[in-house]
Amino acid sequence: MRRTKEEAQKTKEEIYRAGLAVFAENGFAAATMQDVAKRAGVTRGAIYWHYRTKQAFYEETVSRLTSAYEEIILQVRQADSVLDGITAAIQRLVHRFLNDSEFRAMQELTMRESDHRSDAARRNQESFERASDDAVEIVRAGIERGEICSEFSPAVVSLTVQAFIGGLFLTMTEDGVTVSDEEIAEAAMIFRRALEPRTIRRRKNDA
Repeated sequence: MRRTKEEAQKTKEEIYRAGLAVFAENGFAAATMQDVAKRAGVTRGAIYWHYRTKQAFYEETVSRLTSAYEEIILQVRQADSVLDGITAAIQRLVHRFLNDSEFRAMQELTMRESDHRSDAARRNQESFERASDDAVEIVRAGIERGEICSEFSPAVVSLTVQAFIGGLFLTMTEDGVTVSDEEIAEAAMIFRRALEPRTIRRRKNDA
């Protein structure tokens, strides 16, 4: 029985990877689950056992991405400071987008589908809003502890970081831009220095 479950999970993962490839090539609206079954080399029965509709596939993608971002938020919470956590999070996410093809495909799929009025797209937005609320609370805590400049609004800081990361993802997708690990670190440092409290900035300028 255990082996059967493992095989079923392996088949599901193969179907999922095939789906990401098919939707990337043909577009989510035009592709069919039959196309996915053909790419994965499975029967229609097998694919409908795991994903009865494209919406179910999309919901799986949203769930996996939500888990990935929840992990990032947890890492920020556990960092020595919020500023350290934000800096590391930017680097991790951009590096993963560049080097993890599955993560990139999931991210690109949800970016393209985010404007569609489907239940899955709405759930994607709800997941994004929950993550945003968590990020705002983390930034607020950083400001209260003197780790982030108190002149900034927690909501604006959170939104700016998200916009920066999303903008990089979009530029890399649409324009084929790539950046090195050194450039990713430099970009993250720009944010870090902008968010630092004035006292830290003064000390660095006087040094």
